[in-house]
Amino acid sequence: MLIEIRNLSLKLGQSLVLEDINFSLPQKSFLSIVGPNGAGKSILIHCLLGSFADVEKNISILNSKPINLSPEKFGYVPQFKNFDKSFPAEAIDLVVSGLRHSWPFRITKAERALARETLEKVHALKLESRQLSTLSGGELQKVFLARALIKRRELIILDEPSTGIDTLVKQIFTPS
Repeated sequence: MLIEIRNLSLKLGQSLVLEDINFSLPQKSFLSIVGPNGAGKSILIHCLLGSFADVEKNISILNSKPINLSPEKFGYVPQFKNFDKSFPAEAIDLVVSGLRHSWPFRITKAERALARETLEKVHALKLESRQLSTLSGGELQKVFLARALIKRRELIILDEPSTGIDTLVKQIFTPS
């Protein structure tokens, strides 16, 4: 199984935010978690990412307990992208950081070629030299998506993946 959750409940303060969640997700599958704002979708994702140690006994990812998500095995696109807008980084730098798991000060020819290829897949090649601070929400979403996709990973977790994304990129996530 790619993901297996058994009897997952989570209380934050006095509020029960997740109650008795159970599901299995086989390898090579897509799972969409749909619900109204405040239903706990992002909290569930943070449980999968290992943010709440007290629920790890209920979750197995890639047959590993406790959760052990190394950057080599998974990619993550957050719902909210927090970064210092004054940092002079370009879109290609962010995409290459998905290869290295650290910020690139110099990019090799091979890394640049792979990053450009991945940006092309998400219809964002024209953004490669743009400063991150100048990108719209949808453009930034595409660059973060390219960062998650630049390496072949066993699991990609996307929080609000279609926010600000056009229909061409949505086709990437539509199973054939």
